[in-house]
Amino acid sequence: MYHTTTSLPPLVATERYGSPRAFAEDSQYLRDRCWQLVAASTQLARAGNYVAVTLFGIPILVRNCDGQLRAFRNVCAHRHCQLFDDGVGHADVFKCRYHGWNYGEDGRTRKIPGAKNFPHFDREHFKLQCFDVEVCGQLVFVRLDPAAGPLSDWLGHYGPALAQRTDAAKW
Repeated sequence: MYHTTTSLPPLVATERYGSPRAFAEDSQYLRDRCWQLVAASTQLARAGNYVAVTLFGIPILVRNCDGQLRAFRNVCAHRHCQLFDDGVGHADVFKCRYHGWNYGEDGRTRKIPGAKNFPHFDREHFKLQCFDVEVCGQLVFVRLDPAAGPLSDWLGHYGPALAQRTDAAKW
């Protein structure tokens, strides 16, 4: 049996495997530069269907807004209450359960109970943060940082094969 007297240097430094700093750097890289798989399009087939998830500590809501998938930070612009619990569901009205603020597909408020109590309300400032959504086959992805580039660039040459393999007609 052959025994080597030398070894190759590690490709990844050992501290990258378990240090809190490495974890934070990797999490930031994944959050800022990668598309995140959040749902199957079948979960969002009807208007009003939603999927709520938490990605890297950020609550995300993906909702079917009259046939268009939209993604928002799942936090009310008024008192910062989580709009929907994590999971899959349906809600005819896109509204905060705390004070009842209603939101539209652009993240702006549509109806504010007691609106006269907010005489100088700025709809542009107090709106839900929006994220980009793209679909590949039946997989729904969200991009938390617009600088990450389009999903097709991120998937590269795997995109068409992934789309074909996740087609419901073939499952």
